[in-house]
Amino acid sequence: MAHVLTHYWGSHFKSDRQVANMELQYQVLVDRGWDCHLVLEREHPASEWLAGLRKLGVKIRCLPRPRGSFDLANIMAIRRLCIETHCNVFHCDNMHMSPLIGAALAGVPVRVWCKQAMNSHYEQCLVPGWRERLALSTRLSALLATRVIAVSSAVGAEVTNLGIAPTKVLVLNYPRPEIKPSLASREETRRSLMIPDDSLVFVNIGRAEKVKGWDVLLKAFAKVAAMDSRSRLFLVGSQDVRGDTSFMEVLEDLIKRLGVAQRVSFTGHLTDVQAILQASDIFVLPSRSEGCCLALLEALELSLPCVATRVGNATEVLQNGGAGILVARDDPDELATALLSLVNDDRKRAEMASHARIPDHVPSRYRHAQIIEELYANLASAKAVPHSP
Repeated sequence: MAHVLTHYWGSHFKSDRQVANMELQYQVLVDRGWDCHLVLEREHPASEWLAGLRKLGVKIRCLPRPRGSFDLANIMAIRRLCIETHCNVFHCDNMHMSPLIGAALAGVPVRVWCKQAMNSHYEQCLVPGWRERLALSTRLSALLATRVIAVSSAVGAEVTNLGIAPTKVLVLNYPRPEIKPSLASREETRRSLMIPDDSLVFVNIGRAEKVKGWDVLLKAFAKVAAMDSRSRLFLVGSQDVRGDTSFMEVLEDLIKRLGVAQRVSFTGHLTDVQAILQASDIFVLPSRSEGCCLALLEALELSLPCVATRVGNATEVLQNGGAGILVARDDPDELATALLSLVNDDRKRAEMASHARIPDHVPSRYRHAQIIEELYANLASAKAVPHSP
């Protein structure tokens, strides 16, 4: 008798790395007898990406993502899907309220919500009004969920601060990245990117969206560039976020006004970010908000000194004077001061690089998958639900 999981991921795969991580998670589930259903917004044009999942026996379905927090069509579609799959465990990620309502209406006994981001008012650095303090969507989803997985302590605190019992929240960071030996040396990568040998390279991996703070970093970097002629900045990530290039236009205008156009490079989306990280000297996380930043973990794994805003998992994996420096979010002056402290102190950079490592509480990919499966199984057993044949 097998447990049945219906996983509403809701989005679509953007890289083969995402698929590989998902395959490992499902491999553990399948090995332990689970019948698995995965719901995407749409399949990737590279259909071979899904071959591994299908080989494992994962049934893949596509449904439109909900429009807003409460989408009746999505609610009813999820209800029908849960009844059809006879699932006893339903899992959803950031798109949550409508799917959780649908699963509850279908009578699914175990409903897991993985909260991966902070609420929108925090992301926008706004003072919360009564609507934000009420946080109806977050509150209702947390009440509907049997368990909330928070990807960092900061995300978990946002839930418990609404009065949700801490025992209902499991803080589980993203797994530590698996870094493969690079085929190219640091020098070869820098030559391919036309980076002069004596350059001091700052890098961020994000996207052209206000929450990622590229505008804050550009303002801080302009102060650095004025003081140090070696400094170069690479911004890695999509410049077209959900079909909207308006923030990229803001950034391009800002670069012109700051006079740093010759010192800043946009690489666009890179499937493999390891090479650009290895070619860099300092990783910068200027985000206004993060849930759990995977790029920060990758930078630490590659022994890069890091400067990060106090958001998401940054406060958990960095310590001032150790692996990195923490600064206030949305504050280009404090960020510039921190960056300049590293520009002007080679010994400090080397010392931070020697301390750069991922903390032990961050699980491996395999252990992360095991923790998720054990959570599902324990919750299903506690509900004493009949297993589907």
